[in-house]
Amino acid sequence: MSAKIISITATMALAILFAHAKADIITYSDFAVFDGAADIALAEDFESVPVAYNTALSSFSNNGLTYSGVSSSPFSPNVWIASPGYTNFGIPGPTTSSILTATGNEDFLVIDVAPDQTAIGFNTYLNDFGDVTVTVTEIDGQVTVFDYYHDPEDVGFLGVIADDAIASLQWTAQGGEKINTGIDNVYAGTTPVPEPATISLLGFSLCALALYRRRKR
Repeated sequence: MSAKIISITATMALAILFAHAKADIITYSDFAVFDGAADIALAEDFESVPVAYNTALSSFSNNGLTYSGVSSSPFSPNVWIASPGYTNFGIPGPTTSSILTATGNEDFLVIDVAPDQTAIGFNTYLNDFGDVTVTVTEIDGQVTVFDYYHDPEDVGFLGVIADDAIASLQWTAQGGEKINTGIDNVYAGTTPVPEPATISLLGFSLCALALYRRRKR
């Protein structure tokens, strides 16, 4: 095996190993890329939930996920499923699907993701009153907080992949009493784990590199 091949193989091995080491979450703004990185399925589209639409709800659960209000000043903490036809979201014209939002400033949790689910993603609706703060809490207690924004006239997408199972995701926006923000079409799933044969190949590659360097000395 040539030095070049060994070097390339070892580099690939290290890249895969580091990809599965404990790290910060990875975010995606493109659904197709997110779908290619994780094994996901549609968990909720808010079109047929067993609760009332256009009504303040402290929380509700469906399809293995719970949606819970955190704070929504000056109103009580709630979530709110806005039926199609609203004109007070950032996009031009009326909405064409049901969207999870809240009254006042949107602040809600998506919780109880299944213990093995490390990926969650959804369509996003924003306003122009500032970034949304997204807080991701993993099952081991690790918390990651980041700001999220896109052109509010477009429907965006946010995908999140974590190293451990995701316990909750919090969406905190501002200016919601003027122009709503919210999420729709929630996808959840897992990320692939290397096959045992792949792990063995990585170990062989690293050993081969070490042997080559020793002989060269």
